[in-house]
Amino acid sequence: LELLARLLDDFKAVQAGVTVAVAQLDHDALRNHSHILIALAGAVGADVLQAAAVSLNAVARRADDAAALELVEDVLPQITGLLGQLAHVAARLARVG
Repeated sequence: LELLARLLDDFKAVQAGVTVAVAQLDHDALRNHSHILIALAGAVGADVLQAAAVSLNAVARRADDAAALELVEDVLPQITGLLGQLAHVAARLARVG
């Protein structure tokens, strides 16, 4: 349950970081947050999110603002959905445990 709580916190932090980075068109921050997202998504088997994070990281390296904005529109809802799933699992485990 502690690991799941940590994952939730990490995903929330990345979601907030990506949101701020793209709003400020901060390519370095977007690259850093997308790099963390690649690892987090991989850790939970979220392959589609992981692939999107890899693409986001690449466009952040190229400083491609238009592509970054477009990818973030895909990535943020995926993170939100995953957060909901993880919270559901955490709640179920808390009831059992």
